[in-house]
Amino acid sequence: MNLYELLETGFPKDKSSCAIETHDGLYYSWDDLEKATSKMANLLAGLKLPQGSRVAVQVEKSPEALFLYLATLKAGLVYLPLNTAYQSAEIEYFLGNAEPAVVVCSPKNHNWVTEVAKKVGTPIMTVERGMCLMSSFVSKRGNQIILLPLSNAP
Repeated sequence: MNLYELLETGFPKDKSSCAIETHDGLYYSWDDLEKATSKMANLLAGLKLPQGSRVAVQVEKSPEALFLYLATLKAGLVYLPLNTAYQSAEIEYFLGNAEPAVVVCSPKNHNWVTEVAKKVGTPIMTVERGMCLMSSFVSKRGNQIILLPLSNAP
């Protein structure tokens, strides 16, 4: 049993009840949380990373960031949060030191984080509001883009 499975045992039986309500009025049920987490976990599993691989994440706090955290656990990977204030030099240090299998960032940082990730050959993905993951691999895998819309995205 992994940590996600342990957390899942505490989910309510009524999956239509509210799991997350944001300050701007977005509502995510437990079912939404489970579906979004599963979609992200499947995408991460599709990368065929070894169990315990690190996923470095530099994104703003959001429901999507929570879904990504849970998906990382569900996929048997290790979530490595990076401060959103980190700039190029700090990100380069962490990517070089932690050697993550993939880096996830917000779309606004995609260009400069991609340049840093290229130096260490790490694939990059982005998380944005209303989307689960968009991947743009910058290593040997070429460029792929995968969009997974959430069920209640605006």
